[in-house]
Amino acid sequence: QLIINNKVHLGIHSAKDIPGDLNKKLIIGAYLNREDVRDVLITKVPNIKKLAHLPKNSSLGTSSPRRAAYIKLLRPDLKIIELRGNIETRIDKVCKEKIYSILLAKAGLNRLKNLKCSFNYFAIPLSQILPAPGQGAIAIVYKKENFFIKKICDKINSKNTKISLNTERSLIKKINGDCLTPIAALAKVKNNSIILKARLFSDNGKSFVDDIKIGSIKSANSLGKKCADNLLKKLKAIE
Repeated sequence: QLIINNKVHLGIHSAKDIPGDLNKKLIIGAYLNREDVRDVLITKVPNIKKLAHLPKNSSLGTSSPRRAAYIKLLRPDLKIIELRGNIETRIDKVCKEKIYSILLAKAGLNRLKNLKCSFNYFAIPLSQILPAPGQGAIAIVYKKENFFIKKICDKINSKNTKISLNTERSLIKKINGDCLTPIAALAKVKNNSIILKARLFSDNGKSFVDDIKIGSIKSANSLGKKCADNLLKKLKAIE
């Protein structure tokens, strides 16, 4: 809203927090090179190196429906605690032993400096948990008619990140998803092709469906839409 009202020239956001249906007056002008897309699990216990090592019935904090759905699938015994606040606040809960473990984006953790407590963490393989659409990418948003900002964005835009994120965003837009939708997706550019993997959970997290789509880099938008259609059809069929 600040950009629309000309209070600021641009906004810098985590791409996963930008809704699929962006205000028509705004445009995502650039994506910076994508960081690590994986989730990390944080605890105070140094010998925990995988989800299976977490003690039975221990607590795990997250505010993400996607992460909660994956954990219910992979470790149904764990007690999931609703956990909000910035990254430092969440890590502090672990350090003070108010919660046994938490899940965060590795990209966000990588950007932190001068944390006041020590903790153990490990990245969860993509074969176990796919990221949220847009995870690990920084996006710059501006008003469409601001050609000065456009010139700046054109110089810093990462081509491959843009292709991947356009694919993922077309998926969530078709699903009418937002940051509360239990959906995971990752598009990768390889040569002149895009490989899109996605998983959509039911609202209660008890059911899920997967889909994989491969297409040319020119078909980013249509590829995401086709994947979304398949996911919705599959989910409807099993509900």
